[in-house]
Formats: sequence, C-alpha cells, structure tokens
Amino acid sequence: MFPLGLLRLPDVKAINVKLLIFLTAAFAIGGTLKSCGVADRLFSLFVPVFPQTFSPAYAAVVLLTVVLLHTVLGSNITTMSVVVPGLMSIGAGVAPPLPLMFLICIAVCSQFLLPFHHVILLLGEGDRCYSTHELLRVGIPHTALMLFAVFLLYLPWWRLLGAL
Repeated sequence: MFPLGLLRLPDVKAINVKLLIFLTAAFAIGGTLKSCGVADRLFSLFVPVFPQTFSPAYAAVVLLTVVLLHTVLGSNITTMSVVVPGLMSIGAGVAPPLPLMFLICIAVCSQFLLPFHHVILLLGEGDRCYSTHELLRVGIPHTALMLFAVFLLYLPWWRLLGAL
C-alpha cells in the first residue's frame, strides 16, 4: 500500500499495536485450546448438564454455558472458536444445528461485562469514551435482556418459521 501511495508514514501512527497484539492472542488462544485438548475436556464436563431433547431448558443451558465461557475466556473471537465446535458436537442429533448456532452467536455477541469481551468496546474504552465501570453497569442488565429476548422473541420466531 505504501508503493501505491495509499498509505503514508503518518498513517502508521494510527495503528493500535496493543489491539493487534490482543487480536493475535485471541485467535491463538482458541486454536491452542482446541489443539491441546483443553476444549474437549472442558466440554466433556458440560455434557451431563444438557437435556436429552431440545427444549427451552436446553436453550437455557446453551446460553448459560456460552455466557459463562465468554466471561472466563474473554474475547468473542476466542469464545466462538472454542464454543461453536464443542456445543455443535454436544448438540448433534439433539438440537437443530441452525438455531443452536444462532443461540451461540446471540449469546456471545450480546453478552459483555468488560471491554475485552468485544473488540469494539475495547476500542471505545481505549479512546476513553467510557470507563470499565460504565460497561459493567450496562453489561449486566444487557446480558439479562439477551436471555429474555431469546425466550420471548427468538425461540417463538424460530418455532413459527419451522426451524424448531
């Protein structure tokens, strides 16, 4: 891009090196957890908790599992790279794959407590647009709202469409 004149030396100053390191680590953590077997071991602990048929209770266990792991693992990139394969294998033959994948996506994308849970939030906090305390104050009710939305909006809608 430099030879084409699209970037100049002053443009390099806009690069957020800390964010690039964070993203590299987030991608690496997910792959590492999968390749060394930690992800499989982790999900083997969750298998007994899941109901044998897809139901609102099954959806609740999926959501709570994803929220718990997202809170612990941190970034949504890391969480998705670990959770999607694990829960899709647990749910094989029990839960319809499309709604299961959407439940995982909704939980990961809607839940946050701290800035590192989403890159966009991390950028805003880094630019001092808001504090970690403000995110925590908004994130807790937002997570609860996500749970209500799944049961009052998404599951009925998917049932109406015939996906469940």
